[in-house]
Amino acid sequence: MMENLSNAMIKLYQFPSYWGMPSPSPFCMKVETYLKMTGIAYEPVYTGNPAKAPKGKLPYIEINNAAIADSHIIIEVLEARQAHPLDEHLTPTEKAISLMAKRMLDEHFFWVILYSRWVPKKNWAIIKTTFFSKAPWLIRKYLAKSIRKRVLRSLRLQGMSLHTVKEIYQFGDKDLQALSILLGENLYFFGEKPSTLDACAYAFLAAIMHAPIESPLKRDALKYKNLVALCERIDATYFKSS
Repeated sequence: MMENLSNAMIKLYQFPSYWGMPSPSPFCMKVETYLKMTGIAYEPVYTGNPAKAPKGKLPYIEINNAAIADSHIIIEVLEARQAHPLDEHLTPTEKAISLMAKRMLDEHFFWVILYSRWVPKKNWAIIKTTFFSKAPWLIRKYLAKSIRKRVLRSLRLQGMSLHTVKEIYQFGDKDLQALSILLGENLYFFGEKPSTLDACAYAFLAAIMHAPIESPLKRDALKYKNLVALCERIDATYFKSS
């Protein structure tokens, strides 16, 4: 049986903070938001190099020096080790809906965000300045070009960039519309208490609304007033108050 979290030493390894956000990565923000919602004590560790992570990606956590990678797996493990999990108030049907919505954000919506940041030239200029300006000048240009090339290749292999620009942003708007309908007039997706879906949705929405990246995706996100209000609510409750 795994030990309780009350005496555990948790370190959250994530990308450094940019743009006034805890992290530019929605996956890192998802885990940190979850930790804040549950009140689990943790120490943030910032790194710009995911190569040393267990799966070559950020975030990952260490619990008493045992590493756990992947934001979805991290939250699953932490939920299983709590006396009162964040999703304990959800019905089986709500848990199923939550899983499908989180999969949509992780496996589909994320690629629209990635496209909006790395493909348009004006937004790539912001990304390049933000993420690579502190790299040694001798390798700065090569590093930025190399990583962008990998991102563009990933977008092609995943299939997102095979679509037209209009189609890509329509995909994003449909995902946002689905979230907005699911949230409705609730404070949180399943009522008055936050759940893991709220932590996940906040991370992806804030990655659009708070970043200085202008795109049809950001324009569409801001038109869903209940999603904007959800972000503001979570900001005020879990980040600006801390």
